[in-house]
Amino acid sequence: MEILDVWNELGNKTNQSKSRDECHQKGLWHQTVHVWVINSKNELLIQQRQLDRESNPGKWDISAAGHIPTGQSPTEAALRELNEEVGISITSSEMEYLGRVKHIYARGESWINKEYQEVYLHRGSYELDQLNYQESEVSSIKWIDINQFWKWSESHSDNLVTHPQEYALVKSILDSLTDKKSHP
Repeated sequence: MEILDVWNELGNKTNQSKSRDECHQKGLWHQTVHVWVINSKNELLIQQRQLDRESNPGKWDISAAGHIPTGQSPTEAALRELNEEVGISITSSEMEYLGRVKHIYARGESWINKEYQEVYLHRGSYELDQLNYQESEVSSIKWIDINQFWKWSESHSDNLVTHPQEYALVKSILDSLTDKKSHP
C-alpha cells in the first residue's frame, strides 16, 4: 500500500499521511512528479498507459509520472519513476526542476485526484528499442515532435491525458529557452 503525505490547499504539507486510495476517495491534496524527456531533435518521449490503469487508461501521457510516497523527495521520486516507467536511469544533475502546478482530476464524487505536480525536464536521446518500459503500467512509448505535441494538446483529444497548467508551464519555459538561443 502506497502512503502519501497530505498537503493543504495552500501548498503546505500537513502532519498527516494517508493511503493513496484514501487520498483519492476523500479528495486530499498530495504530491506527484512529472518528468518530460526531450531529445536533441526536439522530440518528446511519450507513453501510452495500460488499459487497466486506475486513471486515464489507454491514453497517451508525458514521459513518466507518479506519486511521491511519504519519506521520498520529489527529485528521488522523479528519478525512480523515470527508471521504473521508461527505463531511463540518470542522476539528479541530469534533470532540471521546472516548477509546481496544481491539478484536480475527478471521476464522479468517489474519486477525486488533487495533486501538486512537481515538474522536471531531462534532455537526453535514447533509441526506443534500448528503453525497457514497465509493461504493468505502460503499453507503448514513442517520440513525438514537441510542436506536434502542443497542437495535439490544444485539440483536446480524448486519447491524451490533459495537464493544461503543466503544459502552459513547460511550453513557456521551452519557448523562452528557444528565444534565448536565437537572440544572443
